[in-house]
Amino acid sequence: MPTVFPRYCNDEILDTSIQMPQRILDTSTHQFPIDVLARRFEKYLADPSSVHDNYPWAVRFVMGFPVSSWQRELVWNAGQQSRFIVAVWVGADLGSYLTNEWCGSSGGRMAMAENSEILIDGQQRLHSLEEYFLDRLAVPDA
Repeated sequence: MPTVFPRYCNDEILDTSIQMPQRILDTSTHQFPIDVLARRFEKYLADPSSVHDNYPWAVRFVMGFPVSSWQRELVWNAGQQSRFIVAVWVGADLGSYLTNEWCGSSGGRMAMAENSEILIDGQQRLHSLEEYFLDRLAVPDA
């Protein structure tokens, strides 16, 4: 349902007909054990083209999750990534990551809509895991 936003100028309403569509972004948080994330990543590595075909607009993928152009860049340096991995090794929580889920009805069945599963939060942590799994991140021995 559209929301009406009055347009003001000099404290007077100029146009009351301006409407902005308001679509609620359904999100979900996930806290999967590292082995579940690793299996998902292995599946992505085995056939990345199938995921890339579903998200041609994605600027990059992190652990197989599409990342949109409006998401901030990767900013953790190697030291921050390494400290995160060390913390995981000593039993710290992985934290959660946030993706969106848009469902639509198709032929009486609920189906994930286009642009679902976009990684919204957790990109730095998941990217650190990805770098570690791919042996591109040196982590000091305990």
